[in-house]
Amino acid sequence: MCEAADAYEIFCYTRDTLAEVCHIDVNLGKLAAWSKNIQPPPDDFHLLGQDVWRGNMPEHSRGLKVVGTPIGTAAYVDRVSREIVNEEVQLLDSIPQLASLQISWLLLYFCAVPRLN
Repeated sequence: MCEAADAYEIFCYTRDTLAEVCHIDVNLGKLAAWSKNIQPPPDDFHLLGQDVWRGNMPEHSRGLKVVGTPIGTAAYVDRVSREIVNEEVQLLDSIPQLASLQISWLLLYFCAVPRLN
């Protein structure tokens, strides 16, 4: 968390530190930044790619997912949460169709429950 004006510089510092110390390359395809206040992207943020800055998108798109958890405006969290639940329902609906009760239980226990949590 930082001031929007400092976001690009802090990103570059973090990216470089992860590469030098941890030998981790940042996946720019998964990069997103969000601000609870509607504002244009900070200077130089366009260098990171399109749709990275989520601070000036429509309310239902103004947010991001952190380790699978939606964070952002109430409309964004509601929309993404509904999508997650709708996807989960497909798995839950298919589990009873399996011939093996043991396999059904294992899928429920190891796949469905952790995803919903």
